[in-house]
Amino acid sequence: MDGNRKVKTVFVGIGGYGAAVLGNLLDRDGDGVVRVVGAADPYAQNSPCAPRLEKAGVPIYGDMEEMLGDLCGGTDAPELAVISTPIQFHRRQIEAALSRGINVICEKPLSGDVSDIAPVEEAVARSGKFAAIGYQWSFSDAVCRLKKDILSGVFGRAVNMKTMILWPRDKKYFTRSTRWAGKLRAADGTQILDSIANNATAHYIHNILYLLGDAPDSSARPVRVNATLLRTNDIETFDSVTAAFELDNGAKGFYVASHATDENIDPVFEYIFEKGRVIYPDAEHKIRAVMNDGSEKVYGDPFTGGAAEKVTKCARAIIDGSNDIPCPVSAAAEQVRFISMLHSDNRIYDTSESAVADTPERLYVKGLSQALKECYKEEKLLSQTDYFDNIIRKGEESTDV
Repeated sequence: MDGNRKVKTVFVGIGGYGAAVLGNLLDRDGDGVVRVVGAADPYAQNSPCAPRLEKAGVPIYGDMEEMLGDLCGGTDAPELAVISTPIQFHRRQIEAALSRGINVICEKPLSGDVSDIAPVEEAVARSGKFAAIGYQWSFSDAVCRLKKDILSGVFGRAVNMKTMILWPRDKKYFTRSTRWAGKLRAADGTQILDSIANNATAHYIHNILYLLGDAPDSSARPVRVNATLLRTNDIETFDSVTAAFELDNGAKGFYVASHATDENIDPVFEYIFEKGRVIYPDAEHKIRAVMNDGSEKVYGDPFTGGAAEKVTKCARAIIDGSNDIPCPVSAAAEQVRFISMLHSDNRIYDTSESAVADTPERLYVKGLSQALKECYKEEKLLSQTDYFDNIIRKGEESTDV
């Protein structure tokens, strides 16, 4: 690897999470392998990173096409595009970058529509470049080491994989940005399916699928998803979910998540295999394997590395010419299929007003935290509990995509 080589990189979207990634990268001085040559955002003036870019002489544009039209073909022609925009723009922007010979890392999810998978894969093949999807854990050393051991047969067959995340969100969260939060479709009809499952906690669905893929660049495919979907905030989709699912390799999974609880619980998981189990977090906040023979192995903290770690790993793949990235489109596609099945095969229930505590900052469902913890422990859907009948609005119709 050329020690002086820096990958010319542009950022598409520098607000919200894009600001977190860019800010972390600037703090780390690009880890010595990234040079930011441009940024595009129609609301760039609202980004905390804008003054830092301006001070460094990095041009900021109102949109991606304007930026690429100005930079491509010049001395600062970008080699990597970091896309951190609303879900409905992902496919178009990935394809736009690839068509100009630019590698891509796009924030999760790949898309809200399964029909986007094949065209994006075709665009990757035509370009000869890579398109990575930024599932943070997939780029972490801890998860990469774990997946390597799973693939090599250390754990034997996967049996049951479960995870839970309770992340309360305030009212502003659901009206943020250009008001696409919680929408089924954008104003132009583009399918988004934005929800807790397809946004904030999409990582932890994907992590199960990704770890059980039969190759480093693949994920296991969901074949059945049976879920209870609950809506408390004023959105089109849902903000709480319990889901039992099956994968094409025979493994089962269970997923619990909510934005409408009064208690915060960061991601936890327990993955059961023939030869042992993998838990997170252990007492040291790390992924730990406990084998049936009593032996243990610690893989590390999947959050280590920061928001920009995935960007620098992609840059290093460009420098060494390997194009070897942990989470290409092929690995991220199965989460898109999971979300499609979640919506097409399951009903969204509305929470009864009497069950909701309405504070100035946020809504939460009384007793939901404890109910969901019990669901996780017993691997039981929320609709299979007595609690559920007491919190849903009666006489409603199913909500379909």
